Amino acid sequence: MLRALQGLAAAMILASGSAALAQLYDGAQRTRAFSILGTVFGVGLAFGPLLIGFMTDAVGWRGVYALFALLSAGVLLIGLAYLPAAEKSEPRTPDNLGLLLFTLALMLFTASLMVIPARGFLSLTTLALLIASGGLFVAFVVRCRRVNNPVLDISLLRHPRFVGVLLLPVATCCCYVVLLIIVPLHFMGGEGMSEPQSALYLMALTTPMLVFPSVAALLTRWFSPGHVSTAGLMMASVGLLLLGNALHSHHLPQLVLALILCGAGAAFPWGLMDGLAISAVPMAKAGMAAGLFNTVRVAGEGIALAVVSAVLTASNNLTLQSRVHGYAPEVIDRAAGWLGAGNMPQAAALLPDFSLRALRESYDSAYTLLFSGLAVVTLVCALMVWRTLCRKAGAIQTRDSGS
Repeated sequence: MLRALQGLAAAMILASGSAALAQLYDGAQRTRAFSILGTVFGVGLAFGPLLIGFMTDAVGWRGVYALFALLSAGVLLIGLAYLPAAEKSEPRTPDNLGLLLFTLALMLFTASLMVIPARGFLSLTTLALLIASGGLFVAFVVRCRRVNNPVLDISLLRHPRFVGVLLLPVATCCCYVVLLIIVPLHFMGGEGMSEPQSALYLMALTTPMLVFPSVAALLTRWFSPGHVSTAGLMMASVGLLLLGNALHSHHLPQLVLALILCGAGAAFPWGLMDGLAISAVPMAKAGMAAGLFNTVRVAGEGIALAVVSAVLTASNNLTLQSRVHGYAPEVIDRAAGWLGAGNMPQAAALLPDFSLRALRESYDSAYTLLFSGLAVVTLVCALMVWRTLCRKAGAIQTRDSGS
């Protein structure tokens, strides 16, 4: 329950913060403001894992949450002191039914992805969850079209540029956010690194976020934001392919290069996409655009992590089922689950007669397959972004770089 409240608060901050920033600045100043926002994100992503790793070893996880509480209180005080007061508007009754439909649909869809590795795609449980989530999504869309104050303004999807911008958080999730979770799991579970060691290697991925959002904003003086974002996503696609090969071959220089390419490539659209989302729709709908954009971002991250976990588990399951003999299928399923979660020692304990080398081959092959798939998704998103944003780059640039 407390984690749910924390997530709710974070979602409120993401949506309202982007909308407030868009209303405070316009034109080129807005582009610079959002690039600074992306750089601030980069500071947290670059040094957060390292700091938390050392803090966890030194004072335990309770100290980490105490730090979060202090930082949140400080941000609250700064906001109260410096943010301009919101203009008074007519109170609106929230669409609680629509919110419930969307939440349940997302929960059931995520649950269906999680059970696929263990039960299969065509199992009764999986199909029931998928059908139920699909029905709830349809009911949610119908609800949004009929009420005066919908949870999400579906009509925004009629703007092709806005649809293209919505692909940016999907792509950065595949080439960056997912890596923040699964790469440390690989380092600690597969390589036996400590949390601080894993965080140090992860800085090759996160440090580019300190610099490249500002570089992307600078490049928009000569190129459209769509072209800059597309180039970054293509760079990240190359990094993902190199990353899969580096983890399989245990080639450290290539691993570091791949992480840098992924981080730098994702950083290009990272500092631009919030501003693009708001500039792609009429200013009167900026708040709703920010809400829909951040909904896609956060929901996409949750779904992507579920898909990644399912792919890793399913890949290991297929490999182990074909190579391991003399164990019950349930035991093999559990071992594949541990490998999918990045815990090789637990998998080895369940299969003591199976060689560690063969387990490692299954483990590395699953990651190679995963990163190849993520590279394809990122590349497809890059092409769609180019199609929807770059062909109308002039309109976007005129709107973003005016004043």
